[in-house]
Amino acid sequence: MASILTKLDTRRADKKGNYPVKIVIFSNQTNASISLNVSIPEKAWIRNGEERPVKTTYPGAKTINDDIQSLFIEFRHKVNDLELKGKAKKMKAADIKRYILSERAEVADAEILFSDFAADFAEGCKSSGTKRNYLHTIGKMKEYAENVNISFEEINLSFLRQFDDYLSKSGSGVNTRSIHFRNIRAIFNRAIDDEIINQDIYPFRKFKIKSKEKDKVSLNSQKVKMLYEYNFKTKSLSMARDYWILSFLLCGINPIDLYHLKKPGKDSIISFERSKTRHESHHTIRLLLQPEAMEIINKYNDSESEYLLNFESKYVNYEIFRSFLSKKIREIAKITGLTGLTMYWARYSWATIADGLDIPEKTISKALGHVDKSLAGRTYITFDWSKVDKANREVIDHVLK
Repeated sequence: MASILTKLDTRRADKKGNYPVKIVIFSNQTNASISLNVSIPEKAWIRNGEERPVKTTYPGAKTINDDIQSLFIEFRHKVNDLELKGKAKKMKAADIKRYILSERAEVADAEILFSDFAADFAEGCKSSGTKRNYLHTIGKMKEYAENVNISFEEINLSFLRQFDDYLSKSGSGVNTRSIHFRNIRAIFNRAIDDEIINQDIYPFRKFKIKSKEKDKVSLNSQKVKMLYEYNFKTKSLSMARDYWILSFLLCGINPIDLYHLKKPGKDSIISFERSKTRHESHHTIRLLLQPEAMEIINKYNDSESEYLLNFESKYVNYEIFRSFLSKKIREIAKITGLTGLTMYWARYSWATIADGLDIPEKTISKALGHVDKSLAGRTYITFDWSKVDKANREVIDHVLK
């Protein structure tokens, strides 16, 4: 059953110490709030749920109470109408809110829900990992806001600072918090681009997103060779190790790109676009498969499949593959003493060893699939990928010597 009540939202005061008055809708274990564009001090409030909730001693109380009561009665009639038609039992609070405001465009424009727009934004992400990332941020915001739907207008400088403090006290590090705030900023920027909101309410002009450089973790050449030669007792651990080594032998290719990698042509060259940067630029990476890589590929190859290792037939989707790989790599780390080992270490290790061999930074960057953002690189220069193949051969020879 749907219901409504008046509420003084005492979570964040304005500069004068006043709090916004809202009407909150409850339906199917969800809630949504409608701001009435009225703010009063807490001492002037009688209690939540009253139709005339402002103390009569407060200046202008009669007019404020008349306005609140008028809107409350109007909204209650609409909710009752939905109940009588049997529609409310299938609607969430946000749906009822949209119905109530459908004929009040001036109110609806002033109270666009960030949470609704953000959820749609996340659903539109092509990468499941990116979608999960945004949904995690939205969940944290709702957790902080006590599961109350959040409008764009509520996310001001004060909100961001208090949310940052909440995340910090909850144990989130600087870089984790920076991811959340970059996600919020991206959603605001999209809403502005789509003309959903006005730039006047953009809260990041004065809010600085803090971050610190991560310690880059990698294995030296001796440890990579040890991992390469280690005799694991189970097939699953050997397989996970082989995938780690294959990532290293392919210049630190990311697991998601390894998963979708297709077979090479007769020239033994694989071509692919990084999933991470595909939306930025159609940047094709070309790598020659070295003999050591081919040895691993031949162990798991399926001649009938178009994919290099036919992961598609072994795992339902990439998420299952990633989960298997992460679990087994953690086991490998424990067995070998390579504390903290992850698949991403293959990438850092290849780059660090290549740098130690004085391979030019431009070649390392190309091998890692970084997008060249310089005008010359984008427009005029055709890169010679044989430089990467020679660099990769030098790294492999150095490690396996």
